[in-house]
Amino acid sequence: MENTLRRFATPLYLVAALFFFTPVLDVFLNVWPWRPALEEWRYGAVGAAANYLVSMVFGCLLASVTAAAWGHRRSLRVLAVAGWLVAALLAALTLEFILDVMQLKARVPQEDQPGFELGAFKAVVKYVASIVCTVVVGVVGWKSAREMPRPQDDRSDAVLVRGA
Repeated sequence: MENTLRRFATPLYLVAALFFFTPVLDVFLNVWPWRPALEEWRYGAVGAAANYLVSMVFGCLLASVTAAAWGHRRSLRVLAVAGWLVAALLAALTLEFILDVMQLKARVPQEDQPGFELGAFKAVVKYVASIVCTVVVGVVGWKSAREMPRPQDDRSDAVLVRGA
């Protein structure tokens, strides 16, 4: 039974990568051509990316659970650090997004203000929730990796010989 389940580790990692990288590719292609100097472009790009965050967070979670289930201690630590880096990137994007919203608000016509504010609020909520989730997945992954037994060193019963 264990051998049968072990065969699923690679497909699970591949599906996790698909859940993470497909949305990243979609966002990059959907906001092409790149115009990061424009507040309007940044607002649209970061706002559009918010719609893909759940899939990316699920990819992080799936990869971490897979690593934990199969005792892939090193992979779990790498995924934990990667999750924290993703959370830091999302935090920076969130702050930039909020600043862009504040700058653009004055240029949005009065009748469009409610939709603009609601869209900005939804995007910020999605980013904050994703930051919290990736940090939690990272912390749980790191702690789980620490609790896993270290792999046996094949040289543990080797005799140390000191030369003259």
